[in-house]
Amino acid sequence: MKRILMIGLFFTIVLLISGCSNNQDIIQWTYDDDLLDWQDVEGAQYYQIIFYDDDLETETDNGHDYMFYAYGSEFSFFLYPNEASYHVKIKIIYEDETFELSDIINVSISRQFNHPTGIGSSSATQNLEWQNVGYGLEDFINYTVKVNDDEEYNVEEAMFEMSGFNEGVYKVEVCANYTDGTSKWSSPFYANINVGGDILSIYYDTNSNEDFSYTFDEEVNILSVRGNYNFDSFDDLTDDIVQISDSTITINHYYIQNEGNLTEGIYTNILHLLVVSDNQIYTVYLVNHNED
Repeated sequence: MKRILMIGLFFTIVLLISGCSNNQDIIQWTYDDDLLDWQDVEGAQYYQIIFYDDDLETETDNGHDYMFYAYGSEFSFFLYPNEASYHVKIKIIYEDETFELSDIINVSISRQFNHPTGIGSSSATQNLEWQNVGYGLEDFINYTVKVNDDEEYNVEEAMFEMSGFNEGVYKVEVCANYTDGTSKWSSPFYANINVGGDILSIYYDTNSNEDFSYTFDEEVNILSVRGNYNFDSFDDLTDDIVQISDSTITINHYYIQNEGNLTEGIYTNILHLLVVSDNQIYTVYLVNHNED
């Protein structure tokens, strides 16, 4: 009798342990300095970040009309407001298109200083402009513009004149200075000063399970990738998305399928790449050639 009780107790403990294990979240995550990071899930091909209302049940787009994907085990909140709280789940998509959802993850953003975003240029004047985060703030001093990681200039307005620079492609970042400190640097912007260019249209079948790959005649670097849903400078793209080896570029096919404009059509622009070499800039349009 005692032996039977011991066996019954053993199986009860096993069931309890199994229940605790099944209730644990499949995503082990951390959040720090704008980055939601998690342990990669075995067999995952990519992830989708799903936002929820405060009821923690209803999905919301948070004012955006597109979906958020991650191709490595991280997602950045760098461009989100300084003071905000979000409720998200991570959707793990496997190769056979099955998926699992994580538990709710609560992310609270509380930055001390606004950082500049939305850097852009006017081809007519070659001025750089960005969001004026210091407008009306008593503690705002000025902006620092960093060029090619080594030259810095201070400006009081949200604008920087580059017409005096020699021809070339320049990496530009901007931070905002306040009486009590300095913001983070913006995402990089690449300014083109009188560098010649070439336009290429390269076909890619979006139904393909193969990554896109293309070899140029000379060593190149990708400056940016623009899809239907995004505009990422290469600095923000991980090796899970883009890889460069001398003159060959390779782009993750899941990234193309999710981030590109997949409107049906024979020659549909799905990605826009800005590629630079020592001699010129290539504007590459990746298009879907639908033979059907």
